[in-house]
Amino acid sequence: MFAQRVTPEVDRLAGAELGGIPLVTAASMASGKPSVLIRNQKKDYGTAKLVEGRLNAGECVMIVEDVATTGGQVLEAAKVISNWAPR
Repeated sequence: MFAQRVTPEVDRLAGAELGGIPLVTAASMASGKPSVLIRNQKKDYGTAKLVEGRLNAGECVMIVEDVATTGGQVLEAAKVISNWAPR
């Protein structure tokens, strides 16, 4: 299972919407590591955040994706995480 690949240096798991969310949730539960959810873009409703959950500076984050194609969504999620700052 994927959770076995989560190494001790990983502080948090991240899943990009939409397909990565069920996988990151399952991996988070199985590994005991906390997770965050990354949106493609801010919504005009709800919390209106790009990152749902706690993300701390300096954490090692493993991004979980449901399918590997061009890698564009994972790269975008990585950019959101690296530019994200708590408000």
